[in-house]
Amino acid sequence: MTSIDTYKLSFDLGIVKDIALSRYDTSERKKGRNDNELFNVESPSNTIYSCDKLGLGIQRIQVNGSTNEVILKGSAKVLRDQYYEGINLNTWERVIQGYNDTGLIKLDPVDVLNNAKLLSVDVSANMVMDQEPWQYITAMNMIKVNEKYKVEPWKNQGKNVNGISFRGNQRSFKERLIFYDKEKELNNTKELRQYSDQYKNVLRAEMNFTEFRRIRHYYEKNTLQAVLNSKVNANYLLFEKINSKASMAILRLFQGHYEGMTPLQLIKERGMETIIKEDCHMDWDTVNEFILLIQKSRNPSRMRKSFRETYVRLIDQGQKGGKILEFRSPLMDELSHKLKIAV
Repeated sequence: MTSIDTYKLSFDLGIVKDIALSRYDTSERKKGRNDNELFNVESPSNTIYSCDKLGLGIQRIQVNGSTNEVILKGSAKVLRDQYYEGINLNTWERVIQGYNDTGLIKLDPVDVLNNAKLLSVDVSANMVMDQEPWQYITAMNMIKVNEKYKVEPWKNQGKNVNGISFRGNQRSFKERLIFYDKEKELNNTKELRQYSDQYKNVLRAEMNFTEFRRIRHYYEKNTLQAVLNSKVNANYLLFEKINSKASMAILRLFQGHYEGMTPLQLIKERGMETIIKEDCHMDWDTVNEFILLIQKSRNPSRMRKSFRETYVRLIDQGQKGGKILEFRSPLMDELSHKLKIAV
């Protein structure tokens, strides 16, 4: 059963039981007219009605006067003592109760579940680890993932680094998977700090969906009901995809040792093997940074291909360093297993 952390969803105004539009902030859109009786205004299609930051876990209620569309934006934090469970079929009624308690809108949880479409969503998994979360985050920092993904530190709301982010470089679609120490993150939310004991040694995984087609790719439909009813473990599937060609590597930046040379001069001077072995210490991340540095604005794909062929050949010859096709460690094995069975 899927667990949702944050979401943005929409549904038709017709399923709303009651709404106090006079208490909403308004902004004007293009001119038009809509005769829906719920809008007691002269030119309703000109207007967007919205209320923001309505309480813990309820970020926005918005009504579009031109499309009769209601948008809700929030997070599982509305569940408070049930936050660990996340938003699922068992907790959904409580999520809607949070909106009803504002007095701004009245909704039936079943109606919303049956009619809502997800515009964006984060699906999450909590894993109680054998070691402290930072050890797994460090291990992931030392993995060379395939070059379609970029590894970056993850910060909680601009605070200290608390995790790691894998972000896809694909232009055709966007993917991001983050892992972080949930206990530390929770201690930054005063309303939930009292529940932090539940998160001892919990490593949280979250996959971010910002496009309809990526939601449909994993869940077939982008409806709320389809996602919450699904048994698809999207976090695990993406992690295995990212980690399918991994190697042990310490992430290091290669900076300006060959200023002034053209790429051809530099390669002739040093040779690919020497650059890979001596300058980059068999670290593919460093090799890649080196290629980007010397190529500057030019497309590095052809040069990268040549370096990769040399790199793989050196590994096949028994050079010490990251093994590009396979990497396992007890920490990573545990992480992969626990993510696979996470609910």
